[in-house]
Amino acid sequence: KVLIFTLVAIISAFYFSTDLKRVNEGVLSVLPPKWQEIGKRAKNTLFITGLKYLRAYLTIMLIVFVLLLVGFFILKVKYAFIISLVCALVDFLPVLGVGSVLIPWSIFAFATGNLKLGIGLIITYLIIMVTRQIIEPKIVGDNIGLPAVITLPVMFLGLNLFGIVGLFAAPALTTV
Repeated sequence: KVLIFTLVAIISAFYFSTDLKRVNEGVLSVLPPKWQEIGKRAKNTLFITGLKYLRAYLTIMLIVFVLLLVGFFILKVKYAFIISLVCALVDFLPVLGVGSVLIPWSIFAFATGNLKLGIGLIITYLIIMVTRQIIEPKIVGDNIGLPAVITLPVMFLGLNLFGIVGLFAAPALTTV
């Protein structure tokens, strides 16, 4: 089932991307000129907002990377740069987050008797989570043009109503 689903998804994506321009033109041709202009502006706004949203999360990823690197240097972790980079990339992925690396690693450190590393990893994780909770609404809001006081509840509502997709889509749709 997974193989068939994957093949169908890839083929559908290919056909969708090749026919997208023609479908857009077909839809636009049946709309009144005023609606065509509104549709074009909405599409452009969504694209620009998407790029700004990506820039915001790349900034957050960079901050997480720096915090991880500092934490790993303090803990004298070998290959701190590479591990920080991998953890920051995992943090960038929806659902996973940096905790999916640091928490199991700290449990392993505790289990093997390395209390200093285990405690250090938990502290690093907590610092990153608190920092993220503080900076994420501000950075995302500034980049997409929404005040942080609006961005935070919109992200919260999007997450609760539509899950991870809503977390990312709600601020963009609010901007539009």
